[in-house]
Amino acid sequence: MGIKIREKKLNDGRKSIYLDIYHNGKRHYEFLKLYLVKATTAIDRESNKETRQLAQNIKAKRQIELQSADYQFTPAFKKKTSFITFAQKVIDSKSSQPAYLNVLNKITEFGGDNLTFEHLTEHWCQEFYKFLNKNLANNTAYDYCIKASHFCNQALREKIIVKNNFEFIQKNKRVDTNRNFLTFEELQILFKTPCSHVELKKAFLFSALTGLRWSDLNALKWGDIKHTDKLGYFISHQQIKTKSYETLSISDQAINILGKKGRSEQKVLKINNITNYNNMQLRNCMLKAGIDKHITFHSARHTFATLQLTYGTDIKTVSKLLGHKDVQVTQIYAKIIDSKKVEAVNKIPKL
Repeated sequence: MGIKIREKKLNDGRKSIYLDIYHNGKRHYEFLKLYLVKATTAIDRESNKETRQLAQNIKAKRQIELQSADYQFTPAFKKKTSFITFAQKVIDSKSSQPAYLNVLNKITEFGGDNLTFEHLTEHWCQEFYKFLNKNLANNTAYDYCIKASHFCNQALREKIIVKNNFEFIQKNKRVDTNRNFLTFEELQILFKTPCSHVELKKAFLFSALTGLRWSDLNALKWGDIKHTDKLGYFISHQQIKTKSYETLSISDQAINILGKKGRSEQKVLKINNITNYNNMQLRNCMLKAGIDKHITFHSARHTFATLQLTYGTDIKTVSKLLGHKDVQVTQIYAKIIDSKKVEAVNKIPKL
């Protein structure tokens, strides 16, 4: 730990005083908005002496704050770190940037461009959640709050803050929503229906037969697909969303849908990354196939899960195939299958 007083010469002849702070292997600069003038008179020299003394006092205060930080107190200068700038850096390191950018836009809309970590009190976080809940659907507001919490967790790891106030606010529970999927018959019809967006249709069918997320599928390269006599085709990869490593078995049918194999470094599917556009084109494919359901690309993953359970795969295996960390997340698909069973038995005509 070390703090040094530095001086920077300005274009107008004055010198700006700032602190060079080195702590826990990281360097911070704090400009004190204190200035030294060119001393031509006794008054100037006395003024500069008082300014330097004030800088020494601030330095001493910062040293106490840094020592306190080692005992779980946040230094005042760190609290003044721009949350917006910090969050943008976190987003730049993520693959799912659009989702986090949407959250940051909402944070800026509510808190302004000058938001610092000092503003992120428990009360502020609670009011931000109320703002989200007022303007967005319940589950979306919940998910946005979780993503905002991710920013603060990163700040915790970097010791900018010592407490993530998003973890202490009251939120409504996520509610189960209608997860649209295709039946086997509908998937078969889609397979046989010509579609102008061949790669998009191919991607949807491949996801429906493997359970791969859009982000993982979009990043998939031919070199990621392996084959052995014992295991058949499989992908051993790190999931982009969860960062966990999974080995996913792939059926011969799914491989055949991909067509001719490319070079190892080539992407398997040539699809753009504009979600709304892809979902709109997918909707056109569905209508052409006579399928009048609200189907998005993520519905392919729902289709995979429901088909697996329908044809007898146990829920724990399905959970592993989907890359879920908790089997409870997969349970929603079991509920869908149960409701379909009830619907099926009630189709029997009255005697």
